[in-house]
Amino acid sequence: MRQVNGAMPVQSTKLAARNLATNLKRRLVRKITRRPFWRATLIVPFTLYCVACTADPRQRVLIAGDSTASFYSAKYAPQTGWGQTLRYFINDNVVIINHASSGRSTKSFIDEGRWKDVLRDVRPGDIALISFGHNDARDDTPKRYTHPDTDFRDNLARFAKDVQVK
Repeated sequence: MRQVNGAMPVQSTKLAARNLATNLKRRLVRKITRRPFWRATLIVPFTLYCVACTADPRQRVLIAGDSTASFYSAKYAPQTGWGQTLRYFINDNVVIINHASSGRSTKSFIDEGRWKDVLRDVRPGDIALISFGHNDARDDTPKRYTHPDTDFRDNLARFAKDVQVK
């Protein structure tokens, strides 16, 4: 760590990215299981987003999520998903592969084979940004609904573990 203008010590960007990635594996599932599912939806993307901001220029970022992360064509402007605008906040050499799809929950994302597509594309060293929540809460739609204390938590933990294995 180095001193900046006599202020608190600050980690270098590469060291900070490495530390975040190392700690992320350990803390991700623990954070999800301790928080209500709607908070996990906010915490997980933000934590992973911080890692993406400091990623190595050869880094690939894969996105799995719902409408909040989706790509929208110009006819829907100004509507955009955060996955669509992420490229404006990170290094131009980082490759973003967006698998997010509107109206999907963790359950429907798996049932439709979209998670298999993400796993097919992921390589060692990639960062996976996972963002779900509001469609999982729709108990009026059985194809999407996941209980926050069981299925939703388990699906997010599965996503994290599947990517770690790769």
